[in-house]
Amino acid sequence: HPNGFLVGFDGRDVYFSESYRPHAWPPEYVLSTEYPIVGFGIYGTTVVVLTEGFPSRATGVTPASMAMKDSPVAEPCMTRHGIQSMPEGVYFPGANGLMLINATGMVNASAAQLTKDEWQLQYFPANIDSAQWQGFYVAFTSQTEGFIFSPRESMAGFTEMTRIWHQDGI
Repeated sequence: HPNGFLVGFDGRDVYFSESYRPHAWPPEYVLSTEYPIVGFGIYGTTVVVLTEGFPSRATGVTPASMAMKDSPVAEPCMTRHGIQSMPEGVYFPGANGLMLINATGMVNASAAQLTKDEWQLQYFPANIDSAQWQGFYVAFTSQTEGFIFSPRESMAGFTEMTRIWHQDGI
């Protein structure tokens, strides 16, 4: 966390360490979610807790002041490997598309380019393995196929990509 404390999870519980004391995890700093946690990302001083049900946001500047609020919309995170913290918020593969959670709420960032059926049939959200690269959300859905999403370039949107494998693995 930008304010010097670590964040971890187990099951439905989110744990916060003391600031600048990674060995100290007081039990009074534990917050719980209704659904099992898949993973999380951070933007600003907010920890986005992604679950198998409703995403949550834990906000605060110290571990003792963290407070959690659930999203009013259920959008399960399909895989922790697809979660990316980026300048505009936290992206994750949801059941309905590539989702973005930030200070203004949760939006389907891919809705302008893809329907829910296209998202699920072409991009296999449960298989996404992603990275952030120069402001792009880069994801592979298999060993040879994936996509690049550009949040800042509306004309680019989703760009499909393919890895070419040679016999020698290069």
